[in-house]
Amino acid sequence: MDQVIDAGLRDQLESMITRSKTKLIAPLLTAGILREHAASGKVDFSESAMRAAYEAEVCHAVRHVLGHSLHIGGQYEDAYSSRTLPKYGVVSPKPGRTYALVPRYAERAEECLRYIAARLPVFVEAKLGGVIGLQSAERRLAASATVPAFLSVLDEEIRRSAAHFEIVSFAVLRTHLEKFACRLYRSSRTSARDRGIDIATDFGAVYQIKDMHLRTIQDVQEVYSELLTNFDLGRLQDGKVVLVIDDLSVACRQFLIEMRVRPVARDDIMRLASLLSEPEDRQKVLRVIYEEFEREYRSDICMSCRVTPRIPGCSFIPGDGSPPAFAVGAQDEDAAVAATAEGCSSRSPHAHRE
Repeated sequence: MDQVIDAGLRDQLESMITRSKTKLIAPLLTAGILREHAASGKVDFSESAMRAAYEAEVCHAVRHVLGHSLHIGGQYEDAYSSRTLPKYGVVSPKPGRTYALVPRYAERAEECLRYIAARLPVFVEAKLGGVIGLQSAERRLAASATVPAFLSVLDEEIRRSAAHFEIVSFAVLRTHLEKFACRLYRSSRTSARDRGIDIATDFGAVYQIKDMHLRTIQDVQEVYSELLTNFDLGRLQDGKVVLVIDDLSVACRQFLIEMRVRPVARDDIMRLASLLSEPEDRQKVLRVIYEEFEREYRSDICMSCRVTPRIPGCSFIPGDGSPPAFAVGAQDEDAAVAATAEGCSSRSPHAHRE
């Protein structure tokens, strides 16, 4: 692949891809206008023509390159043509809000298209890992067939990134606490900087998730100060705040308990997961993981096809796009919170209920 493309172009394309945050845009916009040029010889593009080329390329990549719509196809903005692509030397602005494809890209259009098509699956898989495969019911069935197989999948994914840590933790907690007639829902996105509630409940408790290690008392005091900023003191004093953390020392755990904050570490999440003895529950965890990633990372372009499909009958057009709705009605909130924090108990959940 590297031998058929100019090193300078390769580096620019690679930079576009690796700098993408949640949804690939610049490489797809570049591929879109290059594909149009390769087909028609076109070198001048209006703003609307660039948008159309981008949206068509997203459809092509989803249907023929990736086979899914995750981490690709963010909403198009004019700044991508006026600032982003000129920054990478793909186009040069002309009067009247038109853009000329730079000759070095035009002359290597086919090579650039092959490079982008080869790199997209590799990059997205590195970002999302095994989550992509969880769209398949067969894969979820196989991965949940036994507890060891299930835990192996969770352990690999929960360590992959902060987003994976949050979503895997949520999926396990949600499935576990449903056994107590308690409902959890994520009230923010993994990329949000709201510093507030990450998981809300119908039983009064709130969860904040942090992919970090707490080793010293100073570390935990800083986190507790942040909790005081984010939540009212009464909620903290009532023990209604749960902190889900990657890892923490014994001293840090004890500090939080004394401050009436319920600590839940990654090991606790995995222990809860090991208690899911029914294959159906394990399958549900994996399904929730995929659904939450899909909610955050699915293509905005595919979402817009719900109104006016570009390709009628396309199997990648999502449903209504709404987050799952959860019923209300938990009865024993203290038992539910304790079940999370102490969570590794082997008692039947129904033992907590009168």
